[in-house]
Amino acid sequence: MPQPIPIRLGDDACSIPRKKGLSPEYFYLREPVSVTKLSNCNRRYVGTVLSLTGDIARNDGVMIVGIGSEEIHVPYTHVPFYISKLIGNYCILGADVIRAEVPSAIAVPTVNASAVHDYLNRQRHDFLREVYDEFSETHNRCQPLIKAKGLHDAFCKLGVPVSREKVEESVAIMDLDEKGGLDYEEFKQAVAQLPTQLEKWASMLPLAGMLASSLPIRGSEGDQALRDFSRLRDEEIETAAEAFKVGLRRLLLEEKAAMRLIFDNVDSKASEAAKASAKGVSAVSKFKTFKMSTGTVADYHSGLSSRIGAPNPNFSKGIQDEHTAMWGCDAEFTTLNYGLRTTPRKEYAISTAARPCPAEDMLDRNGGRVRVIRRLDELRPLKLSQEASLTDDEILAVVLYSGPMFQVYNTILRQFPAEEFERFRLGGNLFATTIAVLQSAVAKLSRSVRLPPGLRLYRGLGGLAELPDSFRRADGRGCMGYMEWGFLSTTSRWEAAVEYSGAGEGKPLPMVIQTRASSIDSGACIK
Repeated sequence: MPQPIPIRLGDDACSIPRKKGLSPEYFYLREPVSVTKLSNCNRRYVGTVLSLTGDIARNDGVMIVGIGSEEIHVPYTHVPFYISKLIGNYCILGADVIRAEVPSAIAVPTVNASAVHDYLNRQRHDFLREVYDEFSETHNRCQPLIKAKGLHDAFCKLGVPVSREKVEESVAIMDLDEKGGLDYEEFKQAVAQLPTQLEKWASMLPLAGMLASSLPIRGSEGDQALRDFSRLRDEEIETAAEAFKVGLRRLLLEEKAAMRLIFDNVDSKASEAAKASAKGVSAVSKFKTFKMSTGTVADYHSGLSSRIGAPNPNFSKGIQDEHTAMWGCDAEFTTLNYGLRTTPRKEYAISTAARPCPAEDMLDRNGGRVRVIRRLDELRPLKLSQEASLTDDEILAVVLYSGPMFQVYNTILRQFPAEEFERFRLGGNLFATTIAVLQSAVAKLSRSVRLPPGLRLYRGLGGLAELPDSFRRADGRGCMGYMEWGFLSTTSRWEAAVEYSGAGEGKPLPMVIQTRASSIDSGACIK
């Protein structure tokens, strides 16, 4: 790494390249900066950031910059006009000639440069081909193949830290025709399917948009924008890289702070549970984790009836009987999300407007109003209902699901909790008609829903659910993931999903699942 250029506090900063117009979040403590004094706006001085007080996010606070023995107090709102970032590698020699530490933020890009180059090399087909040729083997003039030992060495050269067990699993998954090794195309797929946890997290960051915003190209569209990019001068690329770095630093600091808060909360709750356990006090039951009840690809192709049985051909009567006449219709249950206590019979009466919903049943456990009940004759003429050609039975099934009954239907579909499911199974009421009609309604609505391009949907998993082994371990066909038995409620608001992730309560497994909607996999908006 090049040695930093020593400068003194109070030196003239006019000759040092600088980036101006930046707000306080782009500066760090002990960083050398250029300062314009309020008393002398015609000169810039070398200073150092002594403190950042207040709320940077709200732009409410003061930056204190030292110039020798003098301190300059600059309100955050004035920082873009009086404080500038020095472009280059500098360290400060103070009045007592003590060299200040070179900020770690300057060293990070150099330290990680090899890892960045490794990643970029993995995107180049010519480099992958060189690595493959180096570690593959050819026997009896057959097609060259790379086996487990060679694949492990190849991954090491590509800068991919991976265990030998994972390598053997990759060979088993990617060797589709069971040749005993991977050909070049299979090798490329194996490399592409080994992202680290950090890469998966980084893929969710808005890096592409931020990079495009950093480029000095405005007003161009389509191919013309790409033409303009190809004609940028090297100096413009350097400027764009600096702008991107500023945005990247802000983004990483914000993400780090948010993630640190989550992990600190989780660690704090775990520490409390450990202390309680050491004192002989039972851990709070709500923090007991459980393995998710999920299915496989084979289960998906088996269909719904293999799970819950066939529906009553008379849909209206079937739905009514399941909620008012069959076993469990008067069994009380309490929803886990809002703490609403009710029965299937009661919900059927409310949903069909046979009886009004009591005022107290509109409130959650904290007294907040959480239920909005809409009548069938109000929903029937809606444009979406008409476009999807929903029947009254399908509208009723959607209304029932959007209330507390979602918990009963999903308990049956997931067969979890097992003891609750068993009671319904032994009682002979798996709500087969209601669930089948609901599935039909969702399928119809999904064909009529309008989706914004690139829509991402999120779901918080509550903080107690353990992902199934199949989520990380491939099956015999090389597929990883799981089939969700139940109906899933999702949101396009990341913040809302995080609220349901369990992170705020310090639960041990806070997670949010992200999915991308498409013309086939779109779901239904039943808001």
